[in-house]
This record gives sequence, C-alpha cells and structure tokens, in this order.
Amino acid sequence: MGYNYTYVYLSSPSYVGSSFLELLMSAHPQVATVGELAFNFSKYYQCTCGKRFCDCEFWTGWQNKVRAEGLPFEIGSLNINLQPTVGKGFWDSLFYYEFASSFVNNVRDWLYTWPSFYREWGAVVKDAVSRTEKYAEILCQSENASVFFDSSKNPYQVRFLSRHLKNRFKLIYMMRDARAQINDLMNREKRSLEEAVLLFRWHSRNLERIIKHYVRPDDVFRIRYEDLCDDTIDMLKSLCRFLEIEQFPELTTEMTSLPNKYHFLTNMYQPFKEIQLQDAKRWQSELSSEQIAYIDKELGAINKFYGYE
Repeated sequence: MGYNYTYVYLSSPSYVGSSFLELLMSAHPQVATVGELAFNFSKYYQCTCGKRFCDCEFWTGWQNKVRAEGLPFEIGSLNINLQPTVGKGFWDSLFYYEFASSFVNNVRDWLYTWPSFYREWGAVVKDAVSRTEKYAEILCQSENASVFFDSSKNPYQVRFLSRHLKNRFKLIYMMRDARAQINDLMNREKRSLEEAVLLFRWHSRNLERIIKHYVRPDDVFRIRYEDLCDDTIDMLKSLCRFLEIEQFPELTTEMTSLPNKYHFLTNMYQPFKEIQLQDAKRWQSELSSEQIAYIDKELGAINKFYGYE
C-alpha cells in the first residue's frame, strides 16, 4: 500500500481567480501543491520562491525522490497533460471528445481498447495517470500532507484522473460571471467577442458532461469567484469540510499576504505576492450594451445555471 491521500483537482476557465484559490489553499498545512502540475514549462523560469526552478531545492529534492523510485522526472517536462494534439487528426479528437450520451462514450471507449488504438492512446493515459499519482504521493508523503491540490484546470484531465486514480479523487469547479470572464479574454488575450463566448461555452459544456459521466456528486465542490472574494473565510471553511481536513489554523482576511515560501508553476511571470483580486464588476463599465446583450443571448441560460442574473 502506498501513502494515502486525496487527489483534488481544480478545473476552471481562464481568468476566474483560480490563482487566488491556489494561494489560499497552499497555506493549509495538510495541503501539498505546486499549482498547475500537468503543464510543461521551462525549468529556467523563476519559481515563486524566487529561484529558478532548476535551482530550487524544493523542485530538485522532489525530482531526486521520484527518480529514487525508478520513475522519470524532468523538471518542466513531466509530459502528463492529457488533451487533443492540434493537427493529429480525427482519431485523436474522437478519443478526447466528450459526448452528451454515456452510451456513445462507452462505445468509443470500447473501440479504443483494441490493441492498435490502445497503444496510441490508452497506454499513454495509463502511463500519465500512474506517474501523476506517484508524483503526488511522493510530494504528499514528503510534506506530510493528506491532500494534493492540482490546479491544471484542463477538463479532459478530470475524465482520466477520476476513472483511473487509485486514491480518492475530488473536483473543485471554480466559475465566474460569464460577462466578467469574457471581458478579460477580450482584454488580455485580444479575443473577439465571438471567440470568447465559444471558449466559455466549450469549457462549461465539456466539464459539465464529464462531471455527469465520471464524478460522484459528493466529490464535486462548486465555487464562484465572487463568493470567494466576498466571504473568503466562510468559503474556506466549506472547502475544508469538503476536503475532510482540519480548518485553517489561523483564518484572516489578509491571507493573500504570504511569504515567498511556496513553489508554484502558475503565474511564472510575476511574483505571487503581486496577485491582486480582480474587480468582479469591472465588466459593467468596460463592455458595451451591445456586447452585454450578445453575451446574455448566447450564454444567459448557462450564466443563470451558475447563479448569475
């Protein structure tokens, strides 16, 4: 038997405040996290502790412990992210696509058990999930943590982790008012209004289908960014109950002012101490009435489902 822990995965669209939640959860003594574990990055980037990842004692120590177990671990190149590869073709897209029908998904999954398909896709998933679980186990054991918190966000990853992890899996689904998120997509990534709407709809549709098909209702915690900002302490108390861990030793409203002792992958281009809460209502002054009307027409039903008027 390996070290017993709970694998907690945070999935969310871009620009919903997930970095704020990462920072808060990292302060809990029973939680081990490095942020977005699944994505590759340059080991020469700066860790949030201030050193380059390749020079960070935390990362090099973790790497050495994993390699001592006979597993590959290259800082910045874990190659465990599971999602379609652009340009790889129909069969790759079909493997990752989440249909509305469980029956169709099951037929698709059966098809990919055939040897030629399994070697190309099934074996890749098995290897990635197995290594992900072992990486998390080694870190949790090293940190004496009972929860591994992965904020990779990728909805495809939820499907495979929830089905194949041996340890318990829990999902945190973080959301934000569609109008606010689309405003940020347009401003920060220079997306068109239509592109931003499609991205929001894509993430919502895929994650809701995956939750329905693969994740037990009791293992899903839905949290709105606005609620986390308005009532941080109570939301953290609810999260601790969901994760079945003790409450924070010291809960204050200044929990964003933490020392640089963490080792995150996210926000590599700015020190974590510079993270500021986004103005949840900024979209009201930045979006035109025509843009708001278009978003409401295209996404109004989804937004209401998440509790936004």
